[in-house]
Amino acid sequence: MSRLAPSLQARPADPADAIRSAIAAHGLWKARFRGSLRETDRLPDIALVRDESACECGSWLEQECIAALRGTPAHAEACRRHVDVHRAAAWVVELLLEGKDGEAAAALGHHGEFTRASVGLTTHLMRWQRSC
Repeated sequence: MSRLAPSLQARPADPADAIRSAIAAHGLWKARFRGSLRETDRLPDIALVRDESACECGSWLEQECIAALRGTPAHAEACRRHVDVHRAAAWVVELLLEGKDGEAAAALGHHGEFTRASVGLTTHLMRWQRSC
C-alpha cells in the first residue's frame, strides 16, 4: 500500500471546487486508513501514515493548491490541521504496534484524538470552501 488515497483525476481551477476536491481526498484517505487498520497482521507503514505529503489532500495543500488560495491564513490553518491528522493517525498505528488495541480504538472513537483532528480539518475546509 504505497498511498492511502487514490489520485484525484481533475484538478479544479475554481477555489470552492478545489477545496471540495481536497475534502473528498481527505475522506477517501480516512476511509482507506481505517480500513487498513482491520488488517492487523499488515498495518500501514507508520512513516507513510505520518507523511502528510503522501496523500492527495496533502499533495494538494503543499504543491497543487491554486494561487488564489495559497498563502492565505485559511491555507496555513488547513496545512496545520492536516499535519495534526497525520500525527494522530501515526499515533494510532504506534498504539496498535505496541499491542494497545483499546487505546487505539479510543483514539479512533467518537471523541478520540484522530477523530477530533479529522473533523477539525474537514470543518475548517468546509468553512474555507463557503468563504470562496
